[in-house]
Amino acid sequence: QQQQQQQQQETKPAAAAVTASDANGGSSSTTARKKKPSRGVQFAEDQNQTHPVPARLTGSELLAQAEEQQQQYSSSSSSAWNPTNLTTVRGLQQAGTALCKAWDKNQLQRAQCHDDDDATNQNAQIYMESEVALYEHIVALKAAAAAPATLYPILMNTNGNQSDNTDDDSSSSIAATLLALASQHENTDICRAVWAVWAEWMDASLLFQQQQQQQDDNDTNDIRIVQPVVQLARFLLSQGLESLLESLGQLKSNASNNGPDDKNNGEDDDEDDDDVGQGIGDVLTILESLLEMDTTLETMPNTNNNSDDDDDNNNTLTIRRQTVTQQLARAHYGLVAWLLEQQQEDKNNNKTDDGSVSKWKDRALELLALLAPREELYQSPCPTTWNRLVKYDAAWSQTASLSSEEPRAAALKNDENDNNNDEDTTATLDGIEVLLQTVAQFRKRQPQTDNELETLENAAMVLDAALTYNPANVQAFVKAQGMELVMRCLKERVHAGGVALKWLDLTTTTTTTNNNDDDDLSLYQSACQYMVHDASALKYLLPLWMARHLPKLADPNDAMTTTSSKKKSKEHKKRSREWNRQLEETIIRILYALTRFLPRQDDPHDTLPRLVAKFADDSDKCERLVELLLRYDEKARMAEYKYYRYKEDDDDDDNDAPSLEALEAKLAGGGDMFHRLGSIAAFLCVHSKQCHQTILSKLHQQSSGLGLVTDAVKEFLSVLDDANQASTLRQYLEQL
Repeated sequence: QQQQQQQQQETKPAAAAVTASDANGGSSSTTARKKKPSRGVQFAEDQNQTHPVPARLTGSELLAQAEEQQQQYSSSSSSAWNPTNLTTVRGLQQAGTALCKAWDKNQLQRAQCHDDDDATNQNAQIYMESEVALYEHIVALKAAAAAPATLYPILMNTNGNQSDNTDDDSSSSIAATLLALASQHENTDICRAVWAVWAEWMDASLLFQQQQQQQDDNDTNDIRIVQPVVQLARFLLSQGLESLLESLGQLKSNASNNGPDDKNNGEDDDEDDDDVGQGIGDVLTILESLLEMDTTLETMPNTNNNSDDDDDNNNTLTIRRQTVTQQLARAHYGLVAWLLEQQQEDKNNNKTDDGSVSKWKDRALELLALLAPREELYQSPCPTTWNRLVKYDAAWSQTASLSSEEPRAAALKNDENDNNNDEDTTATLDGIEVLLQTVAQFRKRQPQTDNELETLENAAMVLDAALTYNPANVQAFVKAQGMELVMRCLKERVHAGGVALKWLDLTTTTTTTNNNDDDDLSLYQSACQYMVHDASALKYLLPLWMARHLPKLADPNDAMTTTSSKKKSKEHKKRSREWNRQLEETIIRILYALTRFLPRQDDPHDTLPRLVAKFADDSDKCERLVELLLRYDEKARMAEYKYYRYKEDDDDDDNDAPSLEALEAKLAGGGDMFHRLGSIAAFLCVHSKQCHQTILSKLHQQSSGLGLVTDAVKEFLSVLDDANQASTLRQYLEQL
């Protein structure tokens, strides 16, 4: 039994070992099977690399290596420069210093890449990084517009670290540095970025931003302007106006040089990339802001009378006794010609598929509409006549080698005289013809969109002002068959006829001119003769006098509006009444001008008797005259009554001021038309017995008499300054 027990004990460990070996795959080693290789320590022999041990460097080599690494770090950090404290004085000063350094570095890199024909990729990369860094430094300066009262003086002050590019103190300011970049840098993207910054700085809304804050803090009603905005605008006019206007040609030539594959790049940049700026659009925005500021400052009282310079007032943009308009529209700058050239760009240039030309065309016409109503635009040194304007390219190319403005103007004047003698039209532009062609597009149709309506009205207003302030343009207007265009539009009864009708009023009146030269009077007389005899104006004007066949008002919004028909009809009726009122007043002015300027004798065409016969043969026209005379007399009296009624509670006014204000209110309310209608009635009564009887009988029916006519003429004499016109009215009174 003991032996059997010993044998059983010996066989149990052996059986257990066999069972374990079968379960593990039949291997005799149990410890080796339990160890598994880790996945994280597997090696790929094909990716092994050999790294040599670097050699020991000397001290000079280590110093050179550290300087190279520092240069690379500074270039990379400058390209990613993102200032955050530009709204503070200290931050803006640092930004000005960084701008000068970035320009110096960019000039150095540009010179190295230009001189070295075999420039490496690394040098080209460094040069491009310097361009990007300079661009980012410029664009970041837009933040200065956040606080113009405190930051704008820093822009005009000298920097702490002056740049090597500038020698004098005035040229080292931030504003002067930007102007130098716009005129000297070869990259047009830098030029566009500069004018984008100036457009942000010259926002006209900043002129009264600080004033509103002062009113809220101090609770006062004093009207004050932000003087740093005015000073910066005057700085731009005195230091950078030439560079600003020269950029119009540079930026446009750069845009026109794009190939057919790049024709849409400019549009994408303007719409999608705000940092690049709009180039020409920004320049036009700056010019519009300067004109708006000048107009606002003209109506503001002078709050600072301690100016050291008598010629330059702190509250105006006038420099050297020249207004902003005179500075912008100098003849040797060619701005007026450039604005007019954009209106005929689609006819002279076939590259208009990118759509940018149409945008410049509209913006240029809007800016011209701001310039044209200013009387100083037609005075020296601006171009006086618009039928032979020197083109923009010719104005800059002929005087490019001259440094000062006086030789530039003298050379341009000599060139104009040569063109007048030789009749060379290659370097000149007929602005009157361009405006007539713009309006002629709508002689048979109504404007379909708001953009077309605005283009038509702006072009008509510009030509309206050109004929008003300069009688010399009247001759060019008549020669270009402008009167025939007006009659064609009136015949078609389109919107263009209503806006063009004002041309006949302003070509035959001298209310805006103070001179009484015989040449001007003969010019207006010939224009009236041409209107009656050659253009057959009475055929279209007299139906308007009778309120028949009126031009139709164009309103594109009526077709697109979704408001209720009742509200739309009410708004349309209101606009129609205003449209008819303007047509009525215009036709009254035109007929008065005809009675004034048509020659009394030595007229081979008998234009004056033809006008009188139209009223004598048709009594309805005389009855219409009496009806208008009584209506405008009532309107003038009502306007005067309302003025005195509203002034009853004002006891602090001066004795003379209310009388002048009452006269102005009476004239604006209908007194001016009443005076002109009375003069027309006196003219007809003097020259025709039939008209005299018809007018007198119609006045008696309304319980009135010729005293109403004489009163209108006497009141008209009291407000007239023209000696020739006054003498004619006195003759009417004597004969009546």
